[in-house]
Amino acid sequence: MSLVIVAIFVLGGVVSCLAASTGVRGLVCSARDGYTVPPHVADDPRLRTEANRLVALHGLLAAGLCLPPVAVALYLGHFAPDAFSSWVLAGFAVHAFVVVVVGGYPFERIKHLE
Repeated sequence: MSLVIVAIFVLGGVVSCLAASTGVRGLVCSARDGYTVPPHVADDPRLRTEANRLVALHGLLAAGLCLPPVAVALYLGHFAPDAFSSWVLAGFAVHAFVVVVVGGYPFERIKHLE
């Protein structure tokens, strides 16, 4: 059970790092390498910069949020393999939801930039 949880959060961390690298490189509004953004954001240099900053920041935050559950799952899997009760699994699920919300926030925010 612990390896499945570790794999999920490691994969989430990798995806978040890829999104953050897109923002750091300034490619969020790129048609080929970036994401779908409204035309007014892609045309305005100030809004493009803000979109890149939002994706880079929240991608790094989401990647950082993926680290603690990996450590906890490995610890519980090694020292207390029978500790994966429903409450612990629910805690991991809530934490995964938080990671998804933090990672997805800039993509919703970009739609409302003006």
